[in-house]
Amino acid sequence: MIDRSQYRIMMLVLVLAILSTGLSADELPSDQAPFPASSIEFRIGRDFSVDRLTGTTISWKQYDSKGNAWRLGIAPEYTKMSDPDRYGIMGSFESTSQSLTLEGQRLFFLNSRSLARPYVGLGAFAGIGRLNSQESYLGWEEQSVEESNTRDSYRAGFVCALGAEFIIANRIALGAEYAVEAQWFHSEDNEVIHVDNELSSNRQFSVTRYDFHNRMVAMTLAILF
Repeated sequence: MIDRSQYRIMMLVLVLAILSTGLSADELPSDQAPFPASSIEFRIGRDFSVDRLTGTTISWKQYDSKGNAWRLGIAPEYTKMSDPDRYGIMGSFESTSQSLTLEGQRLFFLNSRSLARPYVGLGAFAGIGRLNSQESYLGWEEQSVEESNTRDSYRAGFVCALGAEFIIANRIALGAEYAVEAQWFHSEDNEVIHVDNELSSNRQFSVTRYDFHNRMVAMTLAILF
């Protein structure tokens, strides 16, 4: 498997290589220019598996007659985890989480009819989620303790991307993309603890934060139709 730092360097080199040739590369003949068109786009992981891009494993991209594009990703998630042996025979742990994220971007290509096509992307995203967890165990004085927690979370923000795609075959494009995002995140927790079947604690609290960070450089594969 490719090391994470090596993968990032490889993707940055790919972005710079395509950007450096994009404005001067040969152009597609007008009868072969694939616009307007639609495409599905995949992100290729560092072990060359299919990974997430724009919030989901598969993104939908719609080109207009000028060669620019709208890109949409929808990411529903559901996970369930149980660990009956976390406390040996004296307890158990179980959690479930659900989330839904929607992200949209507008991609502006600097030379839409070139074989190598640099672009800038601007977009926004929003998501909601819920995490439920329950655990039971014996306390210090052989008391039966049951804890449950519910966390509702909300996130929204903006994303800016810089990338390029290269048409390697008829209606197949390979690309690379780097993006940064600014995010607002808010969560609300409700924590309940019972000891020997009697209510011991019922606590509510919330967390709000603002983040600004970069996303991992992504290698992409798009199929136009």
